[in-house]
Amino acid sequence: MSPEAAHLFMTQLSGRDESVIDEKGRIVLKERIRERLGSPFVLAYSDMGCLVAYPLDSWAAEIGAIQEARLHNPGRRTLLRLLQGSAETDLKFDGQNRLLIPRHMRDYAGLRERTKAVAVGCGDRLELWNKDEFERWEADPGGYGSARRAVWEDAYRQLVEAP
Repeated sequence: MSPEAAHLFMTQLSGRDESVIDEKGRIVLKERIRERLGSPFVLAYSDMGCLVAYPLDSWAAEIGAIQEARLHNPGRRTLLRLLQGSAETDLKFDGQNRLLIPRHMRDYAGLRERTKAVAVGCGDRLELWNKDEFERWEADPGGYGSARRAVWEDAYRQLVEAP
């Protein structure tokens, strides 16, 4: 493996971690995950109904790719609204390695107190799921959340198909 490939592999978010949301809406993630997310990082809604944590460089790349579309592209506007409008920036873990998930985000993802949560590494980002919802997704990845995903998918289509 080349040094570049090894570095990429060692900085990617991968694997799964399970935790429980505490009574104040906090979650503890493994040290490896915390290190790879960096500090600060960004947390935003996803098209699947979970939350997505982005290291700052991944967030910049994601938003930058959308902003390359022309200003009045309706897909650009919708995707930026969905992502940046939901995002919490400058998030950090506290001294006990806990992340306080903002209330609106816990509500969006169904991460209520004492709920089991699953953190899923997706390379350049980390998904935070309600464990029951993640199991529903695993049972039907293609059909899960199709109505919610349609808005995001339409916006993406508009983004890439516009002249």
